[in-house]
Amino acid sequence: MLAQFQSFDRKIVHQLYRTRMDYLAGTNIEKRMLAKSSIEPGGKWACTVCDLVYDTVKGNPEHGIALRTSFEDIPDDWVYPLCGATKSAFRKL
Repeated sequence: MLAQFQSFDRKIVHQLYRTRMDYLAGTNIEKRMLAKSSIEPGGKWACTVCDLVYDTVKGNPEHGIALRTSFEDIPDDWVYPLCGATKSAFRKL
């Protein structure tokens, strides 16, 4: 049960951080959300928290994501173990 709360806390922290950074940068959150929904499958994705680059060809086997796993096929509740970023914290390169 503690792990569930830790995961929940990380998600809230990242969501608050992202919202604040968007506000400070003058980014329109609605535009960012629309852009996110129009992204094509595959390719490379970067974590906005720790700058990890996820390549769909290589996957991330050391963290439970098999080779050639599309970013869209990663579960929505997946959390990157090293920085605690959720899938929503990644952006398409």
